[in-house]
Order: sequence, then structure tokens, then C-alpha cells
Amino acid sequence: MNRGFTLIEMVVTIGILAALTAVLMVTLDPLGQLNKAQNSNREQGLTAVKAALEEYISDQKCYPVSLTFGSNLTVSGKTYISLPQDPNCHKGGWCYIYETDGSTCPQWYVIYYSLQQTNTNLTQQCPLATQQNCLPPNMLSTKYNSCFTSEDYNCSYISQHDITPLQ
Repeated sequence: MNRGFTLIEMVVTIGILAALTAVLMVTLDPLGQLNKAQNSNREQGLTAVKAALEEYISDQKCYPVSLTFGSNLTVSGKTYISLPQDPNCHKGGWCYIYETDGSTCPQWYVIYYSLQQTNTNLTQQCPLATQQNCLPPNMLSTKYNSCFTSEDYNCSYISQHDITPLQ
């Protein structure tokens, strides 16, 4: 008497395991969880950047003319912050963008970034979107769906300058 599995029993068992795996993958959504974790890291890092920029303007009376994300923001030996970079920057165009009025002593800034697979719209992610004629002309055609700003900013300047993604 054979005590092994028949071919039909094996196919049914594999089918049940495949169905359970599919249900588990849909329920757990590992890619969605990874995106949420990366979005959380982005927002935590950029919250720290915002705090460092407020300390910087308090000390220097201007915001930095430019920022190089992925390096330190240091002036006269004082390091304000090790600037984070988007986890997907090296994958083509998700790098953070820092914009000011271009003067030698900027009094406002905007940082553009992208959250992945969000169910919220741009107006919930970027204060510029709540004001008429305040978004850069090409923002809706870029990957950037989020931003944060200093307390004051210049809508007329912003609305006349495209976002230039760094790669």
C-alpha cells in the first residue's frame, strides 16, 4: 500500500498555499508599507531641516543661499544639521529641491519633495497649492507632490520659476 501523496493532492495543496499567500500579500501590502516607512523618514528628516533652517536664520539673519542635501549645513564651524537626502534620489529625480529668491541674503525658502503613493492631493501636501497662482509652472508635470516653506514666501517669484529637479 502506497502512503505517498497523489498528484491531485499535491496540486490541491499547492493551490491552497498559493491562494493563502496571495491573500496575505494583499492584506499586508509590503510595497505600501515600504512606501509609508520611506514617507515617514522623509517627513522626519525634513522636519529636522526646517528646525535647523529656523536656527540658521536666527543666527545668520538670512536663510542659506543654497543647500546640498546629503551633506552638512555648516557655517563658521557650527554644524546646523546633516542634511538628509530622499531615499530614492539616486534612482532618478526624487532629490529634494531647495529654492529661495536667489538673493545673497534670502528671507524665505521652499523645499520641494515627493511622497510616494499618497491618497492625498497636492493642496494637502503643499501650502503653495492653497493660494492662487503660487505653484511653479511645471510642478504638476513633475514627480514633486509636496513642499514646505518658511513662514513668509514670495508667490509671484515662485509662480514664475520652474522646478529644476536635481539628479
